[in-house]
Amino acid sequence: MQLSSCLSIIVVICITPLVLGSGNLYGDDESDRSSERIEVESPVAATIDGDISITRREVEQLVNAIAQDENLSPVIQEQMRRTALNQLIGRQIILKYLEEKQSAATETDLKAYLSQLQTRLDRQGIDWTVFLGRIGLSQAEFEMSVRWKLSWDNYLRARLTRENLDKFYEPRRQHFDGTEISIRQILIKLAPNSSQSDTEKATGLLRQVKQNIELQQLTFKDAVKEYSQAESARFGGGQGRIQRHDSLPESLSKAAFDLKVSEISAPVVTNIGVHLVICDQIFPGQKTREETAQEVRRAAIRYLFDWVVTQRKGEHTIKVMMFPPSDETGS
Repeated sequence: MQLSSCLSIIVVICITPLVLGSGNLYGDDESDRSSERIEVESPVAATIDGDISITRREVEQLVNAIAQDENLSPVIQEQMRRTALNQLIGRQIILKYLEEKQSAATETDLKAYLSQLQTRLDRQGIDWTVFLGRIGLSQAEFEMSVRWKLSWDNYLRARLTRENLDKFYEPRRQHFDGTEISIRQILIKLAPNSSQSDTEKATGLLRQVKQNIELQQLTFKDAVKEYSQAESARFGGGQGRIQRHDSLPESLSKAAFDLKVSEISAPVVTNIGVHLVICDQIFPGQKTREETAQEVRRAAIRYLFDWVVTQRKGEHTIKVMMFPPSDETGS
């Protein structure tokens, strides 16, 4: 599993409501498994405003749900943990926002959901402790995930109207309609253990390269020869024709599809390194709005999640314990 695929999946899992199917909660063979009791305490991964804690178990549970039996490298596992933690922090920021707006799920909503779930478990002969053991969460952690699901569902129902989805779709049409683009790139690679200083140095260099190209002091072709460390540098940096959700890292793909012909992106940081991309040609897609409805909805959900977090994050003090101090953020 490629890192970009892992991170894309984990983001969708984090922002999509928890769904419990109508059949056996574990599938055909899960109900025979022995119970694994969840310990009461788990090391804290991060806190928000000093009064909300995210545990390492919550982070690992989310990562394990994605990785399953995949033999992932330590680097990819670490990236997934960071992404999972950021998404869990984002959930809490959004919950606080919805509570302020009196739009969050109430205790009555939570109790009703848990009661319905308990009834279903009883019908299947599944003990509550077994259920918690299988999903890998404590009672408090599970209740928090349910509170998130109910609150986020309410928020989305109010905003994902057909009119709003159409407004989201129109300026982003080529992200969904099968449009292909032909691009070239300059890449400065970063080692897995690169520091923030390394990233800033590479970003600054490519920012200067872009400026020199735009001032016609340098061509993109010559810049590829001089600076790019990608294998594609031997071919002028060409990446061929790509669609929006091909194998490129999400941040790079999004930046590329936001370009007009001959336009150069700002430096884009990915797990590979720092990129500068130019769009050479656009090949319009033919998919209709109806054919892309589900994809548009998923993208709109991700957009809303990121938008609320970006707008509200500066109002909170976030302390991260799971990673080195340089990863901490806060107001």
